[in-house]
Amino acid sequence: MMNEPITSVALEEVCDITSSKRIYASDYLTAGIPFYRGKEIIEKQKGVTQVSTELFISEDRYIELEKKFGAPTVGELLMTAVGTLGVPYLIKTPERFYFKDGNLVWFRNFNKLNPSYLYYWLLSPYGKAELEKAKIGSSQPAFTIVLLKKLQIALHSTLTQHKIVSILSAYDDLIENNNRRIQILEEMAQRIYREWFV
Repeated sequence: MMNEPITSVALEEVCDITSSKRIYASDYLTAGIPFYRGKEIIEKQKGVTQVSTELFISEDRYIELEKKFGAPTVGELLMTAVGTLGVPYLIKTPERFYFKDGNLVWFRNFNKLNPSYLYYWLLSPYGKAELEKAKIGSSQPAFTIVLLKKLQIALHSTLTQHKIVSILSAYDDLIENNNRRIQILEEMAQRIYREWFV
């Protein structure tokens, strides 16, 4: 694995980098298909199952967008692009939502690039250093799609990418399980405190 040649390629060579079609404030509803901004994607990346969705669009509008331009689906990736930059979210299970253009960048149509490999690369020190090259602005930093497309990613063979993802995802699973255990222990401790002291 370590002796194989590694090529450096521009991201635009191995996936499409785009955003959503613009949704106007007049389209916002209080119920319907969830409409995510950076805040909701950050929550989802942290594993929050019930995100604090505040905005929605209609089912009809969602279907129209999905038919004409597509909508995020399993195996695709979104990343925050304004304010809190560079938080990636890999869609692992089917879910229906749309998102705010400019706030999030959409990675799709992967070619010789494992989406999970890209996810871990974006979280790595090397990936974060590369992302700095796509940043503009100081008071309100943001990524531009034009610059993101030119970023260089170290590309292993698809087999090695799969092995790397398997190892890192196993660690992620352990962390998630430990976090669940900690939460359960904290809840048990709170119950004991209430029984003893309240």
